[in-house]
Amino acid sequence: LVHSPSVPLTTHPTVSTALPPYAFHIFLVTPNNLLAEAWYNAFNNVSILLKQMETVDTCHPRLTYSIYKGTFEQFLKTHKAEAIVSPANSFGLIDKGVDAKISSYYGSTDRLIPYVQRRLEDDWSGQQNPGTCTIVDLQELLVESRTTRSVSAQHYPRYLLHTPTMRLPEHLNSASDLVYRCTWAIFSAVRKHNSPHNLLTPNAGHHPTRISNVVMLGMGTGVGELSPESCAAQMALASKHFVESPVNGNPQEDAVKAKEDEYRRSYAKKVQEDIEALLKAPVKSN
Repeated sequence: LVHSPSVPLTTHPTVSTALPPYAFHIFLVTPNNLLAEAWYNAFNNVSILLKQMETVDTCHPRLTYSIYKGTFEQFLKTHKAEAIVSPANSFGLIDKGVDAKISSYYGSTDRLIPYVQRRLEDDWSGQQNPGTCTIVDLQELLVESRTTRSVSAQHYPRYLLHTPTMRLPEHLNSASDLVYRCTWAIFSAVRKHNSPHNLLTPNAGHHPTRISNVVMLGMGTGVGELSPESCAAQMALASKHFVESPVNGNPQEDAVKAKEDEYRRSYAKKVQEDIEALLKAPVKSN
């Protein structure tokens, strides 16, 4: 399950305008053996279009994934990524569980939380709905802290993908598709961010960077106490549906319109059936 460094610190990820916005790589990172195994089982052969690789597939550009056993801090010593997911709460209180570790990684909760909450004030009147994703650009924070950070072989993702799994810390219902919706929201937010129009539009004086690599953690498995199997199954299903989506290159671009319409209808029906089957399936509880 442990993969060798795929994007070394000495090189920057290749940014190609030829890549469609939905082509990016997700690193599934966890120190938990049970979650790593659950990811492997859930993602393995979930879709012939979803490939386990070391980076973005430039020959057949789609979503790709790999699994890393270890902490995200260890991972970022040997890998580069433009974004990291924070499976937080609606109010940007990034001070519990893995979120506290993310805050510490960027300096402290006192440094990171104000950046996140300012963005939530602008976009959500301060309260972001669970199951949605807001991309927080941390460029200014990284510039400000450059002289105070210790010089080390660490990489700091520029973007924080703030994705609440709960309004405030609580146990999550395993019969809900919340993790599926969170995963889908993350993918959709990255896809929108990677649009040519967005990448060419400066924001607060900073030019956006294409997100080609995303660090994803177990969502809802900490404070939420979801089982690794439930988390992994929902993340894998959302990945399957994203890579098979008719707006992400399916069917082939040269397909006739009648075939496109047929695919869209069958895809919509299959998504509904898959989610219903997932929520009915028995899963282990922690």
